[in-house]
Amino acid sequence: MSLRTLAASLFLALASAAAQAGPVEDMAAFERVYIPALALTNQPQAPAERVAGSLSRLAASWPGLRAAFSGKDEPLEKALRITDTALAQAGQLLAQGKRAEAHEALEAIRPAFLQARRAAGIDLYVDRLTEFHDAMEELVKAAQAGAPRAQLEPLLREASELWSRAELPAFDAALFGFDAKKDVELRGRLQGERDTLEALRAAVASGDAARTRELAGQLKGRFGQIYAMFGDFGG
Repeated sequence: MSLRTLAASLFLALASAAAQAGPVEDMAAFERVYIPALALTNQPQAPAERVAGSLSRLAASWPGLRAAFSGKDEPLEKALRITDTALAQAGQLLAQGKRAEAHEALEAIRPAFLQARRAAGIDLYVDRLTEFHDAMEELVKAAQAGAPRAQLEPLLREASELWSRAELPAFDAALFGFDAKKDVELRGRLQGERDTLEALRAAVASGDAARTRELAGQLKGRFGQIYAMFGDFGG
């Protein structure tokens, strides 16, 4: 390959990377304001002004982010429409003192953006957490309802496989406000969730229903702490 050809190839590669940087940065910026609103509306003990503030930040950021996302493709346009509706509903519900219902309204946004990014070929690390979240919720619900081993073991296998993807955190640290200290914390928390999954597997295998319920609750709690690390709660 000639130097001229090599230089041209390098230029095209850099141009392609630059073209993709905008959407990824915009998506990360959205997640940074979305996650606090989603997390805090799911915390009954969180101060009301902090919960309202997180939702206000998300609503204030949305018009600019929406403009950046608009006009791309139908899966993303669908996610935008879902987000429009969810934000309007969440705001109304929170104003009525219905925090849990506001949280459920916001939950609709997470899978919508997961599907939109999949369709666009955008690999954002938080989507690996979302994939695990959906499987985990099904597992936790079944475990806490006292489901039999035959029902729990396939759910455990699915959750474990999805968590394997989350255990490979590959993302631009600056986009999510990570430094070396926070990265070490994340990796420790990821291992903690794996340890909980393995302990849950042992509890299910032994038929210890009480321990199974306890560990299912821990699994969900640990996940929430990990997911929250990708939000910006400082505003």
